[in-house]
Amino acid sequence: AGVQVGGVLSKSGAIEVGTSDLSNVKIVLRTDGSGLQGTIDGFQQGIDTQPLIAILRSTDKESLDASGFGPEISAQISQNGTFEFRNQPPGEYKLWVFSDYEWGALSDPEIFKKLESASVTVKLAAGQSSSANVKITDFPKE
Repeated sequence: AGVQVGGVLSKSGAIEVGTSDLSNVKIVLRTDGSGLQGTIDGFQQGIDTQPLIAILRSTDKESLDASGFGPEISAQISQNGTFEFRNQPPGEYKLWVFSDYEWGALSDPEIFKKLESASVTVKLAAGQSSSANVKITDFPKE
């Protein structure tokens, strides 16, 4: 179990709420969270030294925001080329690994369209763990 803020797991397990606008706060308690363990295809420890990030994006209609996209959830890549997402709602997701990524860029329909074919589609079942093998995708330069 854990506390996530903006798709990022809170290290302290807590959220501090101040006097800011809470109109967009949504609290969901789940017992059917799914896990995803991933590896990077062709990763060479000690050779692939650039910072990498894994991005998971829901494609389920219940998860989409007003722009038609689900939230971006990120995971850091370990030194041996693995990553993990925990406690995700069951459903279908798109998964990428980038060496250079501008946070929020996948909300741009044109960028999403360019990168969609490079994604891996992952289906997470309630309470189950899945695995995926992903290639590093070059993020398009403008």
